[in-house]
Amino acid sequence: MKYKQKTRRLGIPVVGYDDCILPEMELKKYQIIESMLLAGLKGAVNAIFNEGDMTVRKGENGKFSVILSATGAHPSATGSSGGAYFEAPSSVVWDGLDDGYSYFLYLKGSQKTFEEPSEVRPVSSPRRMYDNTSVLIARVDLKGETPFLDRYPEGKISARDLAAHVTDTENPHGEILMQDVVVVRKKIVIDPDAFLEIGSVSIPASALVELLTKK
Repeated sequence: MKYKQKTRRLGIPVVGYDDCILPEMELKKYQIIESMLLAGLKGAVNAIFNEGDMTVRKGENGKFSVILSATGAHPSATGSSGGAYFEAPSSVVWDGLDDGYSYFLYLKGSQKTFEEPSEVRPVSSPRRMYDNTSVLIARVDLKGETPFLDRYPEGKISARDLAAHVTDTENPHGEILMQDVVVVRKKIVIDPDAFLEIGSVSIPASALVELLTKK
């Protein structure tokens, strides 16, 4: 049995005239509400909150797989898909990836994710996906001799608590930051092992120091 009414957008069950209160329908209703509240606390419609380890493997058939694995007794990934909080299974596999191609790797939710947070599935695509329920996890490049796994592709959103973000001084926006203009008021600190790249020219920071201090 079901209630006679439901909300237009999310299909939240609503009691109608002559309906009996059904525990299973009440649980479904509040699970949807809980999922939205958990996702709303993180402030992003499609985003990753936490994720485990990722590895690339080549099978006997010559095709590749990318495995996302949980660390400890946790989901392999948590986040928000289309506004629904999700907890991915302890192991998620993107398989059947062909050698010589690159793929964007997503976790894709659905309407069922509002009711059951584990209802997400892995999806791979040679092109970016812009639908409302696909959460970008990584990008794998299989064109070279060695597979390259990019855990921070452009467009990936990793939501963090505001307080943690404010106090985080190491890669607070991921490992790569693209900015049109940077204004420094006091000083720039460059690691001695770093490289400075200008166009196609790459100069070790140590060589630049030698050049500047050469008499």
